[in-house]
Amino acid sequence: MSTESNPKKTTGSTASTQISSSQGKTIFLLASMVGWLLVGGALIYLAPVMANRFFHSDTTEVWMATLSRSGYNPMVAIAGGSIIFVITVIAQIIWAPKFGQTR
Repeated sequence: MSTESNPKKTTGSTASTQISSSQGKTIFLLASMVGWLLVGGALIYLAPVMANRFFHSDTTEVWMATLSRSGYNPMVAIAGGSIIFVITVIAQIIWAPKFGQTR
């Protein structure tokens, strides 16, 4: 009866570290995507204000009047988008080197 051990069998820490690193990178990428999507959504929400300010016409004036009657408030996009932008950039600065590719 032989009690040979299998030298190819890995136990514990190496496989666990690779899995957690992969999961960490996935979470980082998803969180980053969500942040940039929210910043983009805030910019899209500001499109009527920017159109009225930079390309002022009767059409954009009617557009803004109609939107303001329905509760359109561009400050929500300015404040929310700015906060999300700052959080996303700080997270990128902190976490990107940890999960980024090295060359």
